Amino acid sequence: MSAETKPIYFTFATAGHVDHGKTSVLRALTGIDPDRLKEEKQRQMTTDIGFAHLNFPQEADGTQLVIGFIDVPGHGKFLKNMLAGVGGIQMALLVVAADEGPMPQTVSHAKILSLLGVRKALVVLTKIDVADQARQDSVENSVRDLLRRYQIECMGIARVSNTQNTGFENLKEKLRAVVKDVERPSANGGAILPVDRVFSKTGYGVVVTGTLVSGQLAVGDSISIEPGEIKGRIRGLETFKKQIQNATAGQRLAVNISLKENKPLVRGQVVANWNVPVVTTIVARIEQLGLSEERVKAADIEDQPVRFYHGTAECFGHLRWCQAIEAEQALIAQIVLTDPVVAEPGDRFVIRYGDEGITGGVVLVTNRPRWMTRNKLNVFADQLVRRDYNAAVDFYLENMTQPAAKKESLSSFLPVAERERAFVACTQAGTLLQESNFIINAKRAQDVKQRIQKVVSVKAEPDSEPPEFSIESVRMKVSNTLDRQLFQHFLKELSDAGLISRNGDKISQMVEKAAVSPVQTELANKVLEILNATICLEIDEICKVLKTDRKLVQSTLQALSKQELACIVDHDYASSAAAIRKAHACLAKIWETKKEISPSEFRESLGTSRKYAMALLAYFDNKLITRRLNNTRVLIKAPKD
Repeated sequence: MSAETKPIYFTFATAGHVDHGKTSVLRALTGIDPDRLKEEKQRQMTTDIGFAHLNFPQEADGTQLVIGFIDVPGHGKFLKNMLAGVGGIQMALLVVAADEGPMPQTVSHAKILSLLGVRKALVVLTKIDVADQARQDSVENSVRDLLRRYQIECMGIARVSNTQNTGFENLKEKLRAVVKDVERPSANGGAILPVDRVFSKTGYGVVVTGTLVSGQLAVGDSISIEPGEIKGRIRGLETFKKQIQNATAGQRLAVNISLKENKPLVRGQVVANWNVPVVTTIVARIEQLGLSEERVKAADIEDQPVRFYHGTAECFGHLRWCQAIEAEQALIAQIVLTDPVVAEPGDRFVIRYGDEGITGGVVLVTNRPRWMTRNKLNVFADQLVRRDYNAAVDFYLENMTQPAAKKESLSSFLPVAERERAFVACTQAGTLLQESNFIINAKRAQDVKQRIQKVVSVKAEPDSEPPEFSIESVRMKVSNTLDRQLFQHFLKELSDAGLISRNGDKISQMVEKAAVSPVQTELANKVLEILNATICLEIDEICKVLKTDRKLVQSTLQALSKQELACIVDHDYASSAAAIRKAHACLAKIWETKKEISPSEFRESLGTSRKYAMALLAYFDNKLITRRLNNTRVLIKAPKD
């Protein structure tokens, strides 16, 4: 493959009854024997998944089509291996023998393909050398009916003979044609590679193989293997025995991993380069497929053990409950798994129950929150089944216990493709607000602001300022779980609207003030003149100098404080805003050189008495600018430039 070649990768899985020739078709088509186990060659029967690939000639535009094939076993005994092979696959190669037609495992495989979301299949009619034309036509019609029953589009039928090696050029052309109608897996977002095989190679170490179902991987990437929280780095990538530096969604890969700790890897884990969700409980829609006699009823599967298949993973679980909802007459169920799996909303799965029961569905919710009762879940699931994701976002944020949530919480019920769209739509509709990484329903936000106003609405004494509350104490009363940054956002909105008054880290009720008299203005100017001449002074001393009542001086200082011109210090003292800034700068200078602040050093640096220095330190402690540690102070907040 030249440097200018732009490969386009697709992966197909075979499907069909045992001994209908799936492996022989791939061997004749690609020249590669996908049977890799000794017992498979001896028994001439595929028992585990195998792999092959086909390179097409380079196109005029420089692109080259590369199709990978996963060969799956057809015997019912090895159904779990078949499920591991088709997880995450978009297209299937359904192989049917012309002499026998669709057999039990053909039907079973078609049903599984449909449950896993495979909506297109190319049919290969084998053994045409032992069936006449009429028989071949009859089998073709039966296969088309089978696919139609399970809502799988038949993308064409190729007739081949493995023994006579005929029909394979026609099959190649049909493959080339059908992939043009298949949507390529998304290379955007995080990488996910479900592991279907693990082995060690001398000189390389651990190697895992799988189909990269989304995202991209590159040599040198840091990755994690989940479940298990196993960290590692990609040492090498290989696709169909060719070493590469970068891989994109749709490729079959062998990934050589350097692990940070010696933990065993197994089929069913996932290689990812992002924080994938690992879950043990899911709420899902159970699919009802096919003819009326095959439709699953809630009573058939409720409250019984199941085997759960997702991606390449298999584990036991218990289907706790199952019930019908109004939307599309769907069944919803909660499944509790014995082992954790990597799963997201929108993912498809298969479950086996009883002796031979097979069904499956779509994940709706991962890790159902405790506040979501069955009644609420019915409403929520109805919205999700109808794909009314905007309504689902509103419902979730309105009903959850906490007033706000992190934006990532939406990923517990929104499919990847819908997350940003639903978020933007709800934001534009005004039903959702965001501040930093937190989101809140508009109705809940209004409720929070009303509760803030209620907390600070305390009746004040006549002719006195309304009482002030620390911001943190108000937050604790309104909701002790509300993010501080989001709470500050609400305070700003209330302050800008003139509904509350802010004074540093204090807030109070906004009251209508009477016009300021010339006498009050004159008093404020005299108080400021006194404070500007010193670092700190007793309020009683100001009263003596001005020969004015303490109550009047106190209210004047409160007004100056709200204007950020002066500060009341440790209840009985006052300082100008300039003096406070000077004192704060002294603290920072001492801290920068000694990393601790003693009262004596602060007093000397400020050039004042111990009485005033201690009052100022108490003020800074109360403002959380400093913190007392034994007999010294630690600086928490640096002064603003």
